[in-house]
Amino acid sequence: MLMTKKCYNNIANKIYDLRYKDAPRVAERINECRSNGSIDDNPEYYQAIEEMTRLNAKIDELSSILSSAIIFTDDMKRKDVVTFASTVEFDDLETGKHKKYTLLSEYDSDVANGIISVTSPFGKEMFGLHTGEYFSFNDNEYVITNIY
Repeated sequence: MLMTKKCYNNIANKIYDLRYKDAPRVAERINECRSNGSIDDNPEYYQAIEEMTRLNAKIDELSSILSSAIIFTDDMKRKDVVTFASTVEFDDLETGKHKKYTLLSEYDSDVANGIISVTSPFGKEMFGLHTGEYFSFNDNEYVITNIY
């Protein structure tokens, strides 16, 4: 999976927090429950076990993402066509509004800051297009005015 270095580091930091902060805290809860006597009828024990299972699953999921990650570098960027890491300016032909989005991975997405996933429905509509080309989304027409 293609991603930015920032995204890679964010995921790596999340794994670190889960593994070295959250998991020890949950493990301590499990040990406390065990030391308090019978675990057969102790719902807190089973809740802690379930939480540890969820933490381990999340660690495995994020680790898998990083193991297949390809870090995007500037020399991979193209300015002639909409691809990963393209910043695309376009006009909404219905409203006349000028808009701009940068296409990155789903883990980099931050719509409020103009970053959408290249695999989002809107991102997919723009992907592979050139300046001056038109695309449609939700019954609206758009024209790409700039790619950088």
